[in-house]
Amino acid sequence: MIWIVISLVTGLGLLATWLGLRGRRVNDHPICRKCKFDLVGVYVPNNTTDGGTGVSPVKANEDSPRCPECGRDLSAKRAVRIGARRKRPFVLTFGALLLLITIAIGGAWGWGRANTFNWNSIKPTWWLVIDTGSADAAIAGAALDELAIRAANSELPRGTHDRLVQRALAIQTDPIAVWHTGWGDLVDIAIGQAWLSEELTLQYVKGTPALTVHVRTPVMHGDSTPMNIQFSPNRAGSGNYRMYEIIVEPKSARLNGEDLDLDVNYASYMPGPGRSGWGLGNVLPTDSPGENQVELDVQMRLRLRSALTGRGSGIAVGPDPLVLTEKDSEPWARTLSATFVVLQPGESDVTMTPAPQHAAAIRDSIRITRAAIMRGEHGDAASVSVMLNQPPVDVAFEIIALVGDTEIPIGVCQGRPNAGMGMGAQSSNVKLDLSNAVLLFRASEDAARQSLSIRDIWDGEIVFDEIEWSIEDTRADGQEPP
Repeated sequence: MIWIVISLVTGLGLLATWLGLRGRRVNDHPICRKCKFDLVGVYVPNNTTDGGTGVSPVKANEDSPRCPECGRDLSAKRAVRIGARRKRPFVLTFGALLLLITIAIGGAWGWGRANTFNWNSIKPTWWLVIDTGSADAAIAGAALDELAIRAANSELPRGTHDRLVQRALAIQTDPIAVWHTGWGDLVDIAIGQAWLSEELTLQYVKGTPALTVHVRTPVMHGDSTPMNIQFSPNRAGSGNYRMYEIIVEPKSARLNGEDLDLDVNYASYMPGPGRSGWGLGNVLPTDSPGENQVELDVQMRLRLRSALTGRGSGIAVGPDPLVLTEKDSEPWARTLSATFVVLQPGESDVTMTPAPQHAAAIRDSIRITRAAIMRGEHGDAASVSVMLNQPPVDVAFEIIALVGDTEIPIGVCQGRPNAGMGMGAQSSNVKLDLSNAVLLFRASEDAARQSLSIRDIWDGEIVFDEIEWSIEDTRADGQEPP
């Protein structure tokens, strides 16, 4: 529609400009068409008839000389016209303004469309393949994304796709090579089309996650601390074309060479962009001051899927022992390790700093996205989901439901400046009506210790006393809690 409007206005501007330049006729003098010289007294027309117009026609004859201004032969056909013309300044100005306006608007709009148009969508495949080797990461990445789209739509020749997959596998194993998710997408599509060999599939999957274990350091003496497995950074695809997951199962752990007891569980990891982590809970004792080393043995499997998974990465933790399927590969093992420092007895790893000036901004950074009362057979339980969005300082809170003077712990949350973090928490069943409870966010050292890096937290309390609780009644009809 905008092009239609621009075209109509441009046409009107051109017409007005032409009319303004042509002007109106102000006399009936013979005029040289070439130089516009007035030929009165020079050119002799043959006055035979005026054709009913009142203006003598121009007819070249032998008595007409050449134009004294430009020397044109006035006897030539259409060498002379009748009437001098005067330009129309107003019409010319109006036409010029219309043209300037349409040029400005059309140019800006066209430039914007040209910049946002995906030119790769019309490039031939051979050109895109060349672009994948560009030193400009943006050019190479855009070309890979377009090649992945064509591969997913079966528009990429099999030979070209195979060569690109071989390049992707070589780049994945090169630690200094720049990785783009488009490389992973091309491999993921090949896996989904079932033409990549099992050997190459396992080679790619084994190189996908940069699996590491992290422990908070330093930590307080005489307590226990969580251990976190990180699955990033990844050398994988975007997640748009993934048809597999990686099963990770902890098998054993050692602290300073001594075996640790671990709950038997596993994680299903779906590679993709972003960071994904898996916390094993407070499993590491902190009884030995100084440097400690933890080692974790994990067993991993590839599990193929029959359909594309959702976009992005993620972790799904299974609390029960792993059940194998026919789509699971043979396992492979990895040993992860990390060191952490235990403080001397009496030393704290968290500092609480009163800063009343931050109270309003911290309150604004807390958004309660869900507040529900689950009314069960054995009492009420409060379920809360919280989003902490860019607090001004590090914060760590214990979330408490208040009913009068009674405090019911719900859970904990932490947040850091320039970051957003969501979390959920739930209380156990209590024999109180929580539908009128208020929420208290109280600064907590223990909450800070459940993070890997938060050390200095804001010391204070935030109360939300206008909570709209939703009620989820799970009791049998007419049954009252004890």
